[in-house]
Amino acid sequence: MARAMQKKLAGTFVRNGVSTATAARIVVMPIVLSVLAVAFAALCVWLTVRIVNRRERWAKWTAVAAVGPALLYVLSFGPGCWWASTRPGIVPPGATVRRVPGAYWPIGCLAIQSPTLRNAANWYATLGTIDTLCLFSPNEAEAVVFKRDDP
Repeated sequence: MARAMQKKLAGTFVRNGVSTATAARIVVMPIVLSVLAVAFAALCVWLTVRIVNRRERWAKWTAVAAVGPALLYVLSFGPGCWWASTRPGIVPPGATVRRVPGAYWPIGCLAIQSPTLRNAANWYATLGTIDTLCLFSPNEAEAVVFKRDDP
C-alpha cells in the first residue's frame, strides 16, 4: 500500500501529495528565517552601539539602509491597495471586490494573527478607496478581506 502512495515523477518522490523537495523546504525554511532574523537583530544592536558610543556617520547611513526598505514596504501597503482598487481588469466588470497585489501577503498573514494589526491594516488599506479589497495567500488557500467601516 505504501508503494501505491509513492510514485516517481520527474526524479522527485511524491508521498501523500507532497514532494520530498517541498517537504525539505518546509523543514529548512523556518530554520533559515530564524537564523536571518537573529543575524539582522545582532546587526541592528551592533550598529546602535556604534552610533551611540562612537557617533560614526557610516553607521547611521548603514542603519538607514538596513531599516529603510522594510519601512518603505509597510508604508507602500496602503497606496498599493488604493492602486489595486482603481486598476481596470483585475476583477470582472461590476464586481465590488478588488484583488490586492500578492507581494503584500506578509502583512495579510500578520493581520490574520493579530486583531490589532488587522484593524490597522484594514484602516490603511481602505483609507483611499470605497471598494472591498481581498488579499490572497500565494497558494490562494487563505485570504484577508479589507472592507471600509463607514458609520
